[in-house]
Amino acid sequence: MDISNLRSFMSGDAIYVIGVVAALFVGKFWKDGNIVKIFGVLMIYAIIAILLKGTQMLNFLSGILEWFGINSGL
Repeated sequence: MDISNLRSFMSGDAIYVIGVVAALFVGKFWKDGNIVKIFGVLMIYAIIAILLKGTQMLNFLSGILEWFGINSGL
């Protein structure tokens, strides 16, 4: 069983697809006024995003901290 295409998708464009799905859920829960479910969706999205793009996110945040003179060591 060859899963190289799935691995390529998960490391590339999957974050955008998951982001669109999360935005749809947030929009639905926003209309209902259910703040707890909105935060739940955002937390799940954050966990998935960290798992998929963790090192890139850390490098981005490290760059932002360096603008303010904070050296994170990354």
